[in-house]
Amino acid sequence: MRASYQYFGEFRASGFANFPGVGNFRQDLKTRAHGFLVGVGADFNITNAIFVEPIAEIGVGFLHSTGQQGANLGAPNNFPTQDNTNFVAGGGVAIGYHATRNLDVLLSGNYYWLGRADTGVTGNPAPANALFAMNPGEQLQANLQVFTLTVGARARF
Repeated sequence: MRASYQYFGEFRASGFANFPGVGNFRQDLKTRAHGFLVGVGADFNITNAIFVEPIAEIGVGFLHSTGQQGANLGAPNNFPTQDNTNFVAGGGVAIGYHATRNLDVLLSGNYYWLGRADTGVTGNPAPANALFAMNPGEQLQANLQVFTLTVGARARF
């Protein structure tokens, strides 16, 4: 059994929305993600010193998203900021070395599904600047997944 805090990092996604007669607006979504997870794993010894450990984890993820539209046209408008609390799940495998009786060194690769990240929905009136206005009800969305590669140490007491 294991419990951990994971900082997954900051994710960026960009795309374009074409509004006929106005232009092709770049839309940028930025999300920072971290979470608390619990999981299970089991060591399978290959030799007396080297082992393989499959891992499965579930938990809660905290995603903070911001978004912007139109910066490529010199007229950026910001989407409302949104915080999401999501169910997250992951799994992976580690290869480890028993450095001492109480210390292991591990190299692990894990996949995590973090769920949906989105900005807030633009209200009415929608954000506007001197050149362009956004439409009421606009929102940027993404489904986040991440693969991590980590090197770490584990102490036994």
